[in-house]
Amino acid sequence: MGLFKFDRLLTPSIIKVLFYIGVIASVISAFTIISSGVAMMQWQVWAGLASIVGGLLLVFVGIIASRVATEIIMVLFMIRDELVWQRQSRSQATPAE
Repeated sequence: MGLFKFDRLLTPSIIKVLFYIGVIASVISAFTIISSGVAMMQWQVWAGLASIVGGLLLVFVGIIASRVATEIIMVLFMIRDELVWQRQSRSQATPAE
């Protein structure tokens, strides 16, 4: 029932899933580019080789970009948690009127 009260954020629990989705998407994209590069090498060797190298770079850049994006989201939620903690500690420190 906590789902409808909005007292707990849902997004921090699915950040890890988003990271893995990004990793899988970059690996699939890189595999597609590499396989098209291999097929392209029949007609243009340098273009096919460039496509293969680009696909390999996409794996590393995609994984790093996915990690950075999820870490930025995590930092935003950590900032939010800190602000909530400060607000709660400030309201407990001041006596009620």
